[in-house]
Amino acid sequence: MTEDRTSQSDWLVLGMAASCIVIVRAPLLVGHTQPLKLLMLLLLWAATAAAAQGERRFAPPREGALALGLLYAGSVGLEVIRGSKAGVYGSAINAYQLAVLFLGLVVFAYMAINRASSEVQRERRLIALALAPGVYVTLNVLLWAAGISSPAADAPGGGSVALGDPSSTLAAVGIHVGRVEFPMANSINLFGVAAAGGFAAIGVMLVRRSPHVPRRLALLLAAGCLAGLLLGDSRGSLLIAIAVVLWFVFSARIRAASGVAVLVPVLPLLLLTVLGLVAGTAFDTSLSRSGSGDLATGTNRLYIWQGAWDVIKHPAVDAVWGWGAGGQITSGASLNYAYLFTGVADPTTMPAHSLVLQTLLDGGYIGLLILLAVLASSITSLARITRARPRSGSGPLLASVVTIVLAGTTEVAPTYYAQEAFITMLLAVGAAAAVAVRIPAPAAARVPVVSASPSATA
Repeated sequence: MTEDRTSQSDWLVLGMAASCIVIVRAPLLVGHTQPLKLLMLLLLWAATAAAAQGERRFAPPREGALALGLLYAGSVGLEVIRGSKAGVYGSAINAYQLAVLFLGLVVFAYMAINRASSEVQRERRLIALALAPGVYVTLNVLLWAAGISSPAADAPGGGSVALGDPSSTLAAVGIHVGRVEFPMANSINLFGVAAAGGFAAIGVMLVRRSPHVPRRLALLLAAGCLAGLLLGDSRGSLLIAIAVVLWFVFSARIRAASGVAVLVPVLPLLLLTVLGLVAGTAFDTSLSRSGSGDLATGTNRLYIWQGAWDVIKHPAVDAVWGWGAGGQITSGASLNYAYLFTGVADPTTMPAHSLVLQTLLDGGYIGLLILLAVLASSITSLARITRARPRSGSGPLLASVVTIVLAGTTEVAPTYYAQEAFITMLLAVGAAAAVAVRIPAPAAARVPVVSASPSATA
C-alpha cells in the first residue's frame, strides 16, 4: 500500500510540475472566476504537500538560496499589490491571490526537488518542470488548430495590437498568414518568449539525450513550440532559443552561464549597438516587418526605452522602490511613448518592452538588485549541476531560463505581464534553490599541534 500511495503522490507532483502554467492560464478561456482561482491554489498546495511527504536524501541546500527565491517572488507579488492599490493593475483580491501563487510556485518546485526519494525521481521531476512551457505552448497550438480562440481576442477592441499582421518569417518560405494570438495568451510576443523557453529546454533534452525523457512526447512538444514561434512570428525569441541550444551543443562546460545575470542591465545597449550597425543597409529594410527600415530602432523600442528612461533617470525616492505594477502608468513614463500605440484603446497601459526598464519602473533599483541576485544564484546553481552531470534535467531548466532572460532584452519577460515566462522562472528558481548544495573545499593538510609540557618550558 505504501508503494501505491507514493506512486500516486509522485504522479501528482509530476502532473503539477508539467501542467502548472496551463492550470494558471486556463481561466482565460472561461473568465477569471474566484472559484477557479481558488481551485488552482488548492491544486498547487496539494501537490506541494505530496512532494513534502518525501524524506530528503541529498546534501542540504545552501543557506539563503530558498530565502532569496522567496524574496524575489514576494517582491513581485508586492509590486502587484501596490499596482492594484494604485488602481492600475486589477482588483485587490486578484493581486493578493497572485502574490500567494508566486510564493507557492517557488515552494512547490523546491519541495519537489529537495524531497525527491531517489536520484531517478529527482531527475524525472526536473524534466517535468522543464517541460512545463512546452506543454502549455503545444496545448495552445492544438486549441488554436481546433478553432478555439481567446474570449479576450474575440471581444470588440480586444486582442494583441499585432494580431493579424503578416508573419514575415513564414512569408520568407512562401507561407502568407497573419500573426496568431493563442487561446490562453494575451500577448503574441510574450507568448513567443514562453515558446522559446520551451523550445530551448526540449532542444537541450534531445541533443544531450537526457534520461527519463519520453522521446515522442519531447518531439511533439518541440514541434508545438516551433509552430507557436512561427505562427506568432516571434523572430527574436526563435533566434535566441536556437542560439542557446547550439551553445549547449558546442560548449559542454557552459562556463559563461553565470555571466548572463551580469549582462542583463546592459543587454538593451548591446542590442542597439548591433542594430545601429545595420542602419541604412539592405538588412534594415528587408528584415523590417513594415518595410520602413525600423529594424535599427528595434521596431521602435528605442523610442519606448527613451521615454521610460526620461522618468527613471531623475533622482527620486520612487525610483528606489519603484511605482508598483503598471509603473509605466503611475510614473507617467508611458505618456512619453503613447504616440507609438495609436491603435490601442489606452496606449498609456503599454509596458516598457524591456525586462530591466520595467523592473525599474515597478520595483525600482531595489527590485532590479533582487532580480539580478536571484538570476546569479539560480543560474550558477543550475550550471554547477549541469557541468557535473551534463545529461541532468538541470540543463534544460538552465537553457529555458537563459533563453527567457535574453528575450527580456526587448520584452517584459519574465514579469507579471508575461505570466507564462514568469511561472517558468519561478519554477526554475525553486528547483535551483533545492540543488544549490554546499560543495566542501578539499581538506587542508593539518599540522599536529604539540603543547609544551611544563618540564620542556622550565
